[in-house]
Amino acid sequence: MTSAREVHRAALRPLLGAALRAPNLRLWAGGYLTVAGRRIDDRAKDGEIADLEDYLIDHSGLPAQLDDDLLAAFADELRAVCRDESLSLRISYNAVAWLLEGWRFLADAPLPPDAPRVVLPCCAVIGAGVHAVAFRAAAEGVRVLMRAASTPLSLVREAVVRGLRLMLAEDWSHTMYELRRYAHIGSVLEHALAAAAVSEAGLLTHRADALDALDLLHTLMAAFRRLDPRARSDPEVEALRQALGQGISTVAAAVPETGLAVARAWLTWDDPDISQMVYQSLADRPLAPGPGRPWPDGRAVSPGKI
Repeated sequence: MTSAREVHRAALRPLLGAALRAPNLRLWAGGYLTVAGRRIDDRAKDGEIADLEDYLIDHSGLPAQLDDDLLAAFADELRAVCRDESLSLRISYNAVAWLLEGWRFLADAPLPPDAPRVVLPCCAVIGAGVHAVAFRAAAEGVRVLMRAASTPLSLVREAVVRGLRLMLAEDWSHTMYELRRYAHIGSVLEHALAAAAVSEAGLLTHRADALDALDLLHTLMAAFRRLDPRARSDPEVEALRQALGQGISTVAAAVPETGLAVARAWLTWDDPDISQMVYQSLADRPLAPGPGRPWPDGRAVSPGKI
């Protein structure tokens, strides 16, 4: 039986090929959004671009649930285009970049968070990761993905994480180098995306990679420690807190001994929020308090996740 992913791939293949050859693609992609979220150059949108958009929107699964098979199929077909040596760079490099750029701006449009049209910026950020890996441009890929960190659309932020994981899976060293840079210079939401990106067990099967991820988390935890305690109730900081908690759990499972040693070091920082993150993330590990035992500061252990 043909999978849903393969069905989408077969449908997207000719649509994507036609859109990348649309005569006005560059003009349309170079436009910008008005306050109403419309592109100034939508009048230049070719029918081929509209046909591809219509398929993605009609099969997005939204507003109920974004179709993961559709996103995966789009990434598969885009990867095939980028790596097709029979295509000119005008198609495989330039046209792909223009198409993705045209959709990426929608991440800042005033759209409902579950609107079917949200699938377009989701495809744009996942595609940016595919494009970056294909052309060995990790720095540009991470930069483009991180630009979407501040979008109010949660589905797009989740797609950014997916795009970063695609990059890590295919080009770990260069992508991790860029994530380390953002761990020092990035915003709170960029830090949250970096932590979430490495919180994937499938990426940490090699010890060296898991230790890289642990080092990144250590830098991000240090950045969290420097945050003003009065600002830690902000939603952005809460997103970082959740991403760090998941990262601690995932990475500690990949390198248990080293992970626990680093976690114990974090506890010595005497930061209640960091201690809570560590204890909740490693509740089943030796460093965590047992049933009925309090936190180090005397508070009762509260069940549930952050």
